[in-house]
Amino acid sequence: MSVIVSGGRNRRVGRKSFPFATAGMRYDYTVPHTVDLLRGGLTATYEAIVKSQPWVFSAVAKLTFWSARIPFKVYDGELSDERQRVYEGDLARLMKVPHKRSRWVSYAQDLYWDYFTHGNALEVKYRSSAGAPPEERWVIPWKYVQLVLDASDRIAGYKVQLGGKTWALTPTDVVHYHWPRGIAPLEALRRTIQVEDAALTYQAASLEQGITPRAAFTTDGDPNESDLQRLREELGKLYAGPEAGAKFALLHSGLKYDKPIGVSAVDLALVDQRKLSREEVASAFDISPPFLGILERATFNNVEELRESMYVDSLGPKLDDVQATMQAQLVDDEPVWESAGYYVEYDMGAILKPNPEGQARQALMEQQASTTTIDERRRLRNLPPLNIRGVSDTVLVPVNMVPAGAEPKPEPPESASRTLADDLTAAAFAHGGQRRADTGGNEDAPD
Repeated sequence: MSVIVSGGRNRRVGRKSFPFATAGMRYDYTVPHTVDLLRGGLTATYEAIVKSQPWVFSAVAKLTFWSARIPFKVYDGELSDERQRVYEGDLARLMKVPHKRSRWVSYAQDLYWDYFTHGNALEVKYRSSAGAPPEERWVIPWKYVQLVLDASDRIAGYKVQLGGKTWALTPTDVVHYHWPRGIAPLEALRRTIQVEDAALTYQAASLEQGITPRAAFTTDGDPNESDLQRLREELGKLYAGPEAGAKFALLHSGLKYDKPIGVSAVDLALVDQRKLSREEVASAFDISPPFLGILERATFNNVEELRESMYVDSLGPKLDDVQATMQAQLVDDEPVWESAGYYVEYDMGAILKPNPEGQARQALMEQQASTTTIDERRRLRNLPPLNIRGVSDTVLVPVNMVPAGAEPKPEPPESASRTLADDLTAAAFAHGGQRRADTGGNEDAPD
């Protein structure tokens, strides 16, 4: 079967027997998800919501950029005590360069954008021949994907509609990342999205047609239909819209500017409602409010603490899920990589690159904990290794530590620790002090 990939190239993925939904199978029509709005019976897709609502866009963009800057690294020896970084080979190249003219950061941005927007992300594995390990990875935008479910509601395959054509993919063709149960944060924000969209629409309409809520024009006369139409057009041109907010009224034909009518944004508490909406968005996406620009209760100290918590408590569990999915569906799914004991892992230390002080603290703690060598720490900072055999390529162990429960070594007596140099130095000082006392401090006086 053919699979469409970016760049306009049709690729063969080998012989496939996966059918479209037949007896016992059905399509899941709930994806891509949509939200019914509170105006005119309109419906918005998750893609449109992210593009149109600033707080949702900010949350998705923050999580996407933060996640994409953390690189994956390949290791072997998962089932043994000998852990080694893998720099060469098909898997290492695939992690660094998913496909031609792409690197991990730009590729990951496309992947995470779907992951945080739809709660799902899909990438297809390209093989040059059947049975060979994947040579390239391509992200398929989730809005073009439809799930194929079996009679037990388990995923049996994927239907991709792209460019007017339809392709079928089996689970072995792809890596499917998803939130638990595939529920995206926007699913929990349906009511919030509806209220926020209505508030934005109301504010925009109030500015565009501002004459309606401002006041009513009255007259004691009895104008006919043509007079009413002419006055309506004339007053609309003069006093409607945001650009007419500061104009004054010149009334004629008995018209009077009556008391204001309508409900203002203050009466509707739209400002407070929109503040609540942005906090609900931050909560659903598990982002600390200061990182969305909500700075009412932000200080320098708590932002520093929240930044660390962001990577540990917020992004950490989500990236663990991505890492486990990649290991199961990309690495372990290939016999040659599984038998080699390869495994992939996030390098969370990469987030310290813009923080030299944090890098220095991390290097000091690693040295004191005897976890890395001097050359390994230098490579992480793109510095050349020292290559001092037995020193820079060896883990250094603190000498002032003893095993738990061991008897401390007794301190040597003072006489045993003294050397001939110590005795000679002490004698010289004693002799020099006596001479200065005898001569009254004149060191040049004769004996």
